[in-house]
Amino acid sequence: MQQTPKLAKPANVAINGFGRIGRDTLRALEEQGLLQGKFNVVAINDIKEPFKTSTYLLNNDSIFHKFKRKAVLDGNVMHLETAKSIMNIQMLAEADPQRLPWRDLDVQIVLESTGAEKLLNEEGAKMHIEAGAKKVLMSAPPKDNTKIIVLGVNDAGINFSDYDIISGASCTTPTQHMPIPMTKISLTGLTRTCHAREPQL
Repeated sequence: MQQTPKLAKPANVAINGFGRIGRDTLRALEEQGLLQGKFNVVAINDIKEPFKTSTYLLNNDSIFHKFKRKAVLDGNVMHLETAKSIMNIQMLAEADPQRLPWRDLDVQIVLESTGAEKLLNEEGAKMHIEAGAKKVLMSAPPKDNTKIIVLGVNDAGINFSDYDIISGASCTTPTQHMPIPMTKISLTGLTRTCHAREPQL
């Protein structure tokens, strides 16, 4: 009798820092149909905004407009509508990464999107791993020699399972590296990016 193959469980994801990048990542996961299929977002940690404000900003984005799904806050739990069902996300406001409940929540991946310099290096990111996470993805350039992977530029042949901590570079990096694939056609070019001044956390 042929056995039915077991389906891989979705990876549990926690988002640390629910500003623009954290919110847009959650939106992208839902819009690409990856929630409750490949990924479950089990927790969001943010010390800047009240949970009510974070939920409102997810539903109403000044750039991407209204979220096609709906997020509703109930105490410290965000109920997020997905294509499959309702996802319950624990909302946290913990300043110390080592005290985050990643082990209890069985978190496999932490998106480190606070922008805090103290977390943008191996030592800082390891605090998430010490709290129980398996992998950390930084959304900003690291302050040390942590591996930077820019999709479409230097990801060929990369085995992501070899790295516990990686950086996806920054929001302006794709623009800066966009001409690289074009060098196969032209060897000259000029790009310019503009970035607002950000406060140092």
